[in-house]
Amino acid sequence: MAHQILMLGGFRAGKSSILASILYALKENTGGDIFTVIDQTDYTAAERAAVRLEDKRLEISKYLKNRNKPVAENSKFLVDMNPTQDYNEYKLTTRIDGAANVDFQFVDVAGEYMEETHQKYNDLKKWVSGSDVFIVAIDTPYMMETDEDTNRVYNRIEEITKVLSTICENIKDPESEKKLVIFCPVKCETWVRPKKLFVDIEKRHEHAEEVTNKVKQSYKTLINILVKSKGVDLWVMPIQTVGALEFVETTDAYKYYKDDNDAAGVRCSYDELTGIVRLENGKTLMGVDENQVEKNTDSTRNNGLIDIPYAWYKVNDQKEYAPVFCEQPAYHIIRFLVNKELMVNKRKKQEIEQSPWYKRLYSWFVDPPFGKYIENYKRAVDLLESNNKIKESGDGFTKLTQTIS
Repeated sequence: MAHQILMLGGFRAGKSSILASILYALKENTGGDIFTVIDQTDYTAAERAAVRLEDKRLEISKYLKNRNKPVAENSKFLVDMNPTQDYNEYKLTTRIDGAANVDFQFVDVAGEYMEETHQKYNDLKKWVSGSDVFIVAIDTPYMMETDEDTNRVYNRIEEITKVLSTICENIKDPESEKKLVIFCPVKCETWVRPKKLFVDIEKRHEHAEEVTNKVKQSYKTLINILVKSKGVDLWVMPIQTVGALEFVETTDAYKYYKDDNDAAGVRCSYDELTGIVRLENGKTLMGVDENQVEKNTDSTRNNGLIDIPYAWYKVNDQKEYAPVFCEQPAYHIIRFLVNKELMVNKRKKQEIEQSPWYKRLYSWFVDPPFGKYIENYKRAVDLLESNNKIKESGDGFTKLTQTIS
């Protein structure tokens, strides 16, 4: 039996990048001394052509190296904004000496599934009811740099609120039936790793709090519902899934067509006064004919009422793939699930002791995910805590325990 973790987010918020960086960070930061993590996803499934997490990491790393070449260095560029049309399942397995492997099933859900008219909406409800942990990927630039309506639409805040507000409806025992929700602002390097403040830890923490405070306000309705339920642990964890990606600015969404035979066009920014076009790869074109540029209608939402701008990035002084704090969601998830199972076992033992003999017999054959190896995993969690590997605060990391006014 695998622990199921549901991943939700807006358009290309970076859910698969979160998993790729988690896998990489765990390999780099645990070194096998506490536990190891292996990607055992079945990538041969024909229904969904999921990108291998390791390939995703290599793709990002290679892209950054190309951005550091003289022809592209310091130029602004766009990242992929095409929404995922399906869901993907990833299976990560943990191994601890002396214990059986434990599987974690991550379900990466396309944003469209959260619309009640979507044919997969009922599947989404099943995933929600079957999950103990939920990761909400937040596109930080769209949360921090666009207006409230654009942020709400792009990050699908209303849909996520509606879906996750149901997770506490059937919780009778807040301890043994507890859920975990992690808000993960990504692409947040500009705010949580500003160059001028990087050497001053206190100022860096204060700067990162801007992101946390914006999460509180943006998701206030959902946070208040879940806090009041007392059956959900809530965290904000800004993580740098790339480390070298720095947001620069937003611009109106345009497309450039090189000639009449170009039917697809490429994304670009456009200065109507100067005729300067900046293509999505950072290349600049001067004096472009206005007939070669038009507003990108694919970048509108809500029947054309919301124009989604382009978010432009550059490679910062880190220059290469170097995720920061990306192991933390995994550490917190394992700690949460271990503590929850210990509580479930305690409740279960109490029930068994008061049950007829045939129910006690049946219970011997039904093991929860950690099963008889729960103590091994508890020792691993204790070791993580004693070595200060689980981040509790600073850099925007915050446990939410109070309602937001």
